[in-house]
Amino acid sequence: MTSTTPPNTIASTPDGEIHEPRLGVYVLTEFVFCPRAGLCAHETRREEEEEGPPLSFFSFNPLYSLPEIEASLQQAVNEMTWYLGGAALSAVLAVILSLWFGKLIGVAGAFGMLWFFAFALQRGIDVLRLNKQRKDALAGKHKEPNPNLPDVQDVHWWDLLQAGFESHPVQDPLVDSELNFWGKPFRYLRRGNVVIPVWRMPHYDGRLHPQNFVRMAAYCHLVQKSFGTGVECPFGIILFGHSLDGVAIPFTPQRRSDFVESIRSARTAIAKIKEREEPPAPDRSLCARCPYGKPMVHVPNESEHVCAGKPLPVKSAYDANRKCFHSLCGDRFRWLPLHEDVEKMDLRTES
Repeated sequence: MTSTTPPNTIASTPDGEIHEPRLGVYVLTEFVFCPRAGLCAHETRREEEEEGPPLSFFSFNPLYSLPEIEASLQQAVNEMTWYLGGAALSAVLAVILSLWFGKLIGVAGAFGMLWFFAFALQRGIDVLRLNKQRKDALAGKHKEPNPNLPDVQDVHWWDLLQAGFESHPVQDPLVDSELNFWGKPFRYLRRGNVVIPVWRMPHYDGRLHPQNFVRMAAYCHLVQKSFGTGVECPFGIILFGHSLDGVAIPFTPQRRSDFVESIRSARTAIAKIKEREEPPAPDRSLCARCPYGKPMVHVPNESEHVCAGKPLPVKSAYDANRKCFHSLCGDRFRWLPLHEDVEKMDLRTES
């Protein structure tokens, strides 16, 4: 990958036009979803978490290459053996302590046994999952999307690797200095001069939305700008949650055009805010689960929001018990967002 302009550089196009402000992929997709959400993300300088979907104690984060899987499998087996040994030793100590010092002391040893056993169980589950993933990796078919079709196509990760693509993590953000735009996909696949960006979607509701198409077009554009001349990027890949199933989004001329237009629209919305022209309230369907409009309990001197470097006064909403709530979008645009929790809690503002 060729060297890129640092993320804080302000750049201009060859004709001297400066593209400001600097935008990233996450903020851009928020603008595509809803201009108010985009402004909230931009003004609070929020960027998407690089981590994947949240993991619980017994959750499993899949790996993306056969060598990674085999190394992790061996480590998980070693750790499971160590924890089982610790559990067995704790059980013996619990029996000895109960015989010598009484049952109460023996209970302490039993707790140690349970502690070791819980971690051994967790690693045992990982061993089973890693072993299954290893079998899946070896069973992948030599299959890849047709780059000549504009339609969204289903893909499976191991099929792509069997087709000769190699998986790589993305170390540094990809940058287009002319558009003053940057982004960092989850991973990328490479085979020769073909480079495919990969994004792991944390939450998939069975549908793809306009912001998802713009995101993948943005990543494809950044790949072409960042990896040097001669690189081809016919499509981008979306993986769903922690699964290895996903879709390929072809990088068509229309999707490239939609991406460029979305940047123009986002910067226009930002410019209008400077002139005190706010975007209209969005449709109820957009607000229903938007995190920017989700009500939170107002904690004085703690839960207030800061936008563009300035603290926002709270736009209060109250439940039946007169408990005060507010949200980032509500505070920023001085309204009560149409979030589903607002309706469930029957929140109301004071007239």
